[in-house]
Amino acid sequence: MWTLGASVSDVPHDLDKVALRADLTSERISEKTDMSVRSILLGAVAAAIAALAGSAGLAADAHGSCLPASQWEGWRSPSPKVIYLRVNGNDIYKLDLSEGSVWLRDPSMRLVNLVVGTEWICSPIDLQLALADNFSALRQPLIVRSITRLTPQQVKAIPPKYMP
Repeated sequence: MWTLGASVSDVPHDLDKVALRADLTSERISEKTDMSVRSILLGAVAAAIAALAGSAGLAADAHGSCLPASQWEGWRSPSPKVIYLRVNGNDIYKLDLSEGSVWLRDPSMRLVNLVVGTEWICSPIDLQLALADNFSALRQPLIVRSITRLTPQQVKAIPPKYMP
């Protein structure tokens, strides 16, 4: 026990050992911190490599089941709950909507998609569609229930006035 006004002879003799233990402990903490930082950095690098590899895989998959939002060339609607999209020139996709809109067949309406994250659309949740008029007075959200890439036979069956 230390008291106020204690002399040097009252200080424990193993104070040097306590200081040495503190130094060793701080070195261990420093080593552990260095290892933690290295682990985090290695993990971040591994995640970045995996993301790049995944995006390359996604790009390869885009020809099969995903479509790029930046390649839309036109759209038409044969009914309030269906939209046909032309993508990459020859590909036609059918979007089935949960709730339709009578405004889909109005020629002054624009189809707007808010792209969040990647431009690849692989499932209905990747689409944030809305209808907007030329004056932005009307904006109606559209919820996509399913996306189907049409076969050449299905595309031939679309009446010309509904071809995008």
